[in-house]
Amino acid sequence: MDEVREHYRGQFREQLATMLRSASKAQKIRRLQPLIERYLLDGASHQVVAEDLSVAGLEISRQVFTVTLNRVRAESIEDAPKTPRATAAPAAQPKSPTRQQQKQTIDSPADLRAIRDMNFDLEALRQEELARRRAKKNS
Repeated sequence: MDEVREHYRGQFREQLATMLRSASKAQKIRRLQPLIERYLLDGASHQVVAEDLSVAGLEISRQVFTVTLNRVRAESIEDAPKTPRATAAPAAQPKSPTRQQQKQTIDSPADLRAIRDMNFDLEALRQEELARRRAKKNS
């Protein structure tokens, strides 16, 4: 984990060196957000990230870091382009992957969103199960 921490500390230092000293902590966190999110996905806690940011030159406590990061995340969600959802079902839906083809683990919030937004063709699943049962019965 020390190698990972040193890697991210170095990247924090590089990014912070390109920012104006007069920039607020929130502005700096906003610019560092993609890097911070990767670090958190790599298993770092908010405390570790806050410590590493302090070592890299951005003095920040864990509490201030957590609140600021949550605000930056909320801003990025609000600023994301909103795509209108269709109220009627599309004429031709792409074939949904079978259970074997689908990813078996949930590793990130993106995976959860993908699962939440899935469209299932229930009739196709029913037909698939009936065919499986017929094949089992006939063999």
